[in-house]
Amino acid sequence: MSDVIKKSQDLDIILMNFILKVLLPNSENLDRNSQQELIILIDSGCTAFNTSFSSISYKNSGDVLDTFCIEALIRLCNSEEEQGSKFYPVKQKISNMTTPILVNRCKTIFHKYLADEKLSGTVPLPSYRRHTLLNIMAKLRRISIFPNSLPAKEGAIIAFLKGGKAHLIYLMPEIVECITTKEPELRSVLKEVMVDINMMLLGDIAKLKELPVHHD
Repeated sequence: MSDVIKKSQDLDIILMNFILKVLLPNSENLDRNSQQELIILIDSGCTAFNTSFSSISYKNSGDVLDTFCIEALIRLCNSEEEQGSKFYPVKQKISNMTTPILVNRCKTIFHKYLADEKLSGTVPLPSYRRHTLLNIMAKLRRISIFPNSLPAKEGAIIAFLKGGKAHLIYLMPEIVECITTKEPELRSVLKEVMVDINMMLLGDIAKLKELPVHHD
């Protein structure tokens, strides 16, 4: 049974890799809906993150297809990747469609991790669950997104949060909630992310102060 699951996962990864490296880079002549369907197909590969933490299916797929697909979404959102390649002209359009999908997927992953941790009681979650979340957080901290990739939030400083590390701002409620995790390593990384967010906010407030004041 495990061999059948592995073969199925391998075929899925081949398909997702083809979408990531061939179809999307050459999708400049596709309409927006077709491009979005390809992105959603990659996102659909992350579904094992929603599976019960104790299930066999999660143990077989959570470290393979799901990890590949979430990392593919992160790559598509990264404004600094593919620069100078033939993909870059269409990269911003793809990134603008992918970033909200990535943020929503990360929210789901964080909520699921915390819910499973509460259900596990005094029994720690399998180590690969912690490592998966640590890996996601590390990659989210490294990437920068394109301006206007996320919808505007209320508040004056949003003008300075539309690109760069704005995705971390949108994930802040989930990051704060996950700081209650039992895992010291994960808790430490999440606190570092909160410091990153705080520095961004302070920097944007300083930029606001430099703006000219217009009087009626």
